[in-house]
Amino acid sequence: MTRRAQDRSMTSPPAGKHEPDPGLPDTPTLNAAPAASGVVRNGLTPSHGLVSLEEETRRRLEVESTLQDSEARYRLLYDNNPSMYFTLGADGTVVSVNQFGATQLGYQPDELIGESVLKVFEPDQHQAVLGQLTVCAASPMKVFQWEIQKVRKDGSTLWVKERAQAVMDHQGQILTLVVCEDITARRLTEDYMRESEERWRALFEHAGVGIAQLGLDGQFLRVNPRLCETLGYSSRTMTRCTFQQFVYPDDLQLILDQIRQLVSGKRPSFAMETRYRRSDDVWVWVEMTVSLVRDGACVPAYFIAVMQNIHDRKQAEAGLARTTQLLQTLVRESPLPIVSLDLAARVTSWNQAATRLFGWSEEEVLGRELPYVPQEEAARAESLWERGLRGEIHGPIELRRCRKDGKMLDLLLWPVFVHSEGGDVSTAIGLYVDQSNLKRAEEALLASEERFSKAFRSSPYPIGITDLETGACLDINDAALEVFGFTREEVIGQTTSLLGIWPDPEARQQFVERLRTKGTIRNLEVPLKSKRGEVRQFLASTEVIVLNGNECLVTIGTDITEQKRAEEALRRSEVAVRQAFEERERLSQDLHDNLLQSLYAVGMGLELTKQRIQRISRTNAKRLEQSVGQLNNVIREVRSFISHVQPPVVFEQSVADTLRALAGSFMATGAGEIVVTVDDEAGLRLAPEQRTHVLAIAKEALSNSIRHTKADKRMVTLRRHGNKIRLEVIDNGHGFSPLQRRKQGMGMGLQNMRARARKLHGRISITSVLTQGTTVTLTIPST
Repeated sequence: MTRRAQDRSMTSPPAGKHEPDPGLPDTPTLNAAPAASGVVRNGLTPSHGLVSLEEETRRRLEVESTLQDSEARYRLLYDNNPSMYFTLGADGTVVSVNQFGATQLGYQPDELIGESVLKVFEPDQHQAVLGQLTVCAASPMKVFQWEIQKVRKDGSTLWVKERAQAVMDHQGQILTLVVCEDITARRLTEDYMRESEERWRALFEHAGVGIAQLGLDGQFLRVNPRLCETLGYSSRTMTRCTFQQFVYPDDLQLILDQIRQLVSGKRPSFAMETRYRRSDDVWVWVEMTVSLVRDGACVPAYFIAVMQNIHDRKQAEAGLARTTQLLQTLVRESPLPIVSLDLAARVTSWNQAATRLFGWSEEEVLGRELPYVPQEEAARAESLWERGLRGEIHGPIELRRCRKDGKMLDLLLWPVFVHSEGGDVSTAIGLYVDQSNLKRAEEALLASEERFSKAFRSSPYPIGITDLETGACLDINDAALEVFGFTREEVIGQTTSLLGIWPDPEARQQFVERLRTKGTIRNLEVPLKSKRGEVRQFLASTEVIVLNGNECLVTIGTDITEQKRAEEALRRSEVAVRQAFEERERLSQDLHDNLLQSLYAVGMGLELTKQRIQRISRTNAKRLEQSVGQLNNVIREVRSFISHVQPPVVFEQSVADTLRALAGSFMATGAGEIVVTVDDEAGLRLAPEQRTHVLAIAKEALSNSIRHTKADKRMVTLRRHGNKIRLEVIDNGHGFSPLQRRKQGMGMGLQNMRARARKLHGRISITSVLTQGTTVTLTIPST
């Protein structure tokens, strides 16, 4: 029997044939009937046995008929079930497939049975399919499921959800039963939903407006970055709060009422302008649109709120309102009479100044023609009006108008014609100035100019007025003429460049540029040259004024030449004193670090020699003892001399202050920048003797750095490191190599520092790299 025939016999036996049911007892056949021999068994006669056999045969035929009907119904259900059924061998060969499954893939069952199941899969999925079958075969009776794509006969694909279970047939072979459900539509729907979700997420995340998803209780469920940016909170902070915590209190009840209408279905959404509290406690205006989202059962699910930041617009509107109010107030309260007319020359506005000037109140003139035009001026007024409408007239215009009390006024009129968007005149505005007030102002100006002229001429300070652009001298007072040695005739009309007042030709241009940048100059030190060629120092103060339409400079100077000379003399004196102090300090250091140490060394040698000579000659020992005594006297005298020459250590100061003072004294000599950093706790832990040695080592290290390294920056640090105190003196000088250091040997200064370190039970190290600087490190135990 072939594999295909076996498959058909196992899955759907042919009609009229069936296998014995193993669950039923074997039924005897006619060929096996024992009654045919005519022998009476069990008390039955042969005729009785024949009747029983016929009954049994009838019953068996009925059972076979029923079984055939059942198998027909099973085959019908198997072939037409809307699921794909496959029975696969252990190697993936299709043992059976139902009609529906074959049709779904574009095949007939005969085209698939006996073929490898890989025929309906893409090549890149073959290994995965075989692996899945192997896993199923390894676990019989266990159901596995997965989603995978199959390939139809025409090359199109479909997604299926497969459930597989390995079973053992009656011959003991492993078969894999696979049920496939077409989920292509679901996968397409899922892909569409995923793409839709991605589009929504992209819109949500990158929208130019704030978007929030709110729970029915007002809880923020999701917020987009723009809303976080608008309100200044993180998304984590906002999702812990409700919108009620942010909204302006006066607007909260109105918003809640609108939300209740959404929930009740009275409206689909609402929009309003409100304020939200920003993280810096500033109320920000937003235009908020809220919509209710319902689920599939039309039950309210959540709210979507879109918030547009309109804070700038509201501020602009408020600013516009303030400006409008300001302009209205300005017109109303302006000291200048302002009158506006419509195209029929009727009064539309009349401010208080117009009432004060002309005598008519606003109620008397609104809606009427101008009442103050004298009869003799009517024709000219009509002509001016017509020319103004044609755009042929501009102010100011001299007029004569009549007050309510009959008094004539000499006026200046500035007409303004306001045009509509179409370009036509819509309103005419007139601004008036009483000429009598102007004349009084001119008289006051003349008096003021006379006072200024007197102050200008009699001022003891040099004052000059020059043209801003050309530098030409327009006027100069007597004090300036005396300082610079010129006569008035030599100066007036001449430029400062030709007069040679500026020692540097570019200096005036720089002075003017600085004036234009700052707007005014106060007490700027500038050098100016007199007619005799003497350069003197001045503190100059300059203002820009307008004379006859030109920008001019008014400059007042203070001669500080003698003051500068005195300051220079004082500076030189301070330098001399500082140099003397430094020389004195250097002498003290040299005596201490060189001569005194040498004397100590000689004294120690003599002491050792004395001990040896005592065993040889008492006389020589006595003489040597006298020499040692004399040497000790010399040492005491040198120490006394040093104590008088060297400034005493001020223990009243802190270590930090003393180190900064030391750095300051070195920087005053031009040693460059020295930065001092001191850990206060480290300074307090130093005993008086330790302080003396630490300061001496810092002084010696700085001195060596200044003398030898050519550095421009140094740093002194004193810090505590655990139970140690560390002093570091670092510079950015040229440094030295270890070979160079060995050739030069160790100087007395370094020996002295090492000796001090030993007294402190510490150690000193020096590290240096060519062109990268040197570091001197002192480490001592902390007390």
